[in-house]
This record gives sequence, structure tokens and C-alpha cells, in this order.
Amino acid sequence: SIFNVLQHHLTFEEITVLDLYAGTGALGIEAISRGTCHAYFVEKAPLAFTVLKQNIAFQSMSSSAINVSVS
Repeated sequence: SIFNVLQHHLTFEEITVLDLYAGTGALGIEAISRGTCHAYFVEKAPLAFTVLKQNIAFQSMSSSAINVSVS
């Protein structure tokens, strides 16, 4: 995955992730699971936004690290 490549070049704890066109939120959720301090998710499609919120809730992620918006 992209994160396996990036782990050799970045310290995840020091970055913020912007997941535009988030869809299911896979990119941002994976970044948070690897220690990213903050992730912003942006999704326009109502159905995808609903799935995104469910996926975040399912992961039981810290709400202080996540910002979700519909644009």
C-alpha cells in the first residue's frame, strides 16, 4: 500500500492527512491507525458520507483526531 512506501519517508505522528473525495474513508482511517495526529475527511455524496461516518464509528477512533465534512 501507499503507507508501506511512505513509512520509510515520514513520521506519521507529525503529519495531518486530508482525505478529499473520501468515499469510505480508507486513506484517512489507515493514516489514523498508523499514528497520524489528525485527519480531515471531505465527501460530497450523501450515501458515501453515511458510509464514511459508519466506518469511522466502527473503528472507534478518537473524535479529537477526526474532522468530517460534506462539501
